[in-house]
Amino acid sequence: MPAFFEKVYIDATARHLPGPAIDSASMDAFVAPLNRISSRIKKRILEENGIRTRHYGIAPDGTTRESPESMAARAIQRCLADAHRSLDEVGMLATGGCAGDALLPGFANMLLGELAGPPMQLLTSQGICASGVAACEAAASAIELGTHLHALVVAAEMPSRLFKRSRYAGCGYDA
Repeated sequence: MPAFFEKVYIDATARHLPGPAIDSASMDAFVAPLNRISSRIKKRILEENGIRTRHYGIAPDGTTRESPESMAARAIQRCLADAHRSLDEVGMLATGGCAGDALLPGFANMLLGELAGPPMQLLTSQGICASGVAACEAAASAIELGTHLHALVVAAEMPSRLFKRSRYAGCGYDA
């Protein structure tokens, strides 16, 4: 069921995509096929999802280029600059994603440390696609209820350290 908000609006948005854009034909250098059937499945999914390029937080050899916290921090810094706000004005930081670099503390805690931010309410929403939406709804609810005047919502993906050499580390997509 959709949520309706009367006091909530978006001041600014920003993104940070690591590394160069990688087209679908070149993605096997970053995401190794699981088995001999996976290439057929991949082809079908790529034809249906419409994503033309991807950005990876890892290099083709599996080494990490940027941490999820670093990527999210860069996006937040751009967003705050575009909104003409400072991190000191923010009362809540809500994050969404599959996983950060570590299981504990939560990704929002890790990100606040990366930003060297002031004390604020933190929320780490973990899942898959909808975790970013859950983080956004939680932040909007906090503003609507008057708990906070300003909130930040960010999503970042890069579970490469958790899955070691699985060679999966997607971060952002260009449509």
